[in-house]
Amino acid sequence: MSRRFSIHETAEVEINETADFYDLEDPGLGSVFIDEVERGAESISQSPGSGSVRPRTCAEETPRQIPILSGLLRSA
Repeated sequence: MSRRFSIHETAEVEINETADFYDLEDPGLGSVFIDEVERGAESISQSPGSGSVRPRTCAEETPRQIPILSGLLRSA
């Protein structure tokens, strides 16, 4: 079963900025990066439940759950 999804506009900007960085390091690498992002998104869309579920670790906590990071991110 395929599910529709969208990439948040902020994430899209970050993806494009990352691709630009990779192109500066090695021309064409940004396109390879974009292709991999699109391939991964398509894979998730086609099989949204195929990933494994595992307990979260402290390193995976969201910024709202880590006060010092939350303050840093709000000021950015």
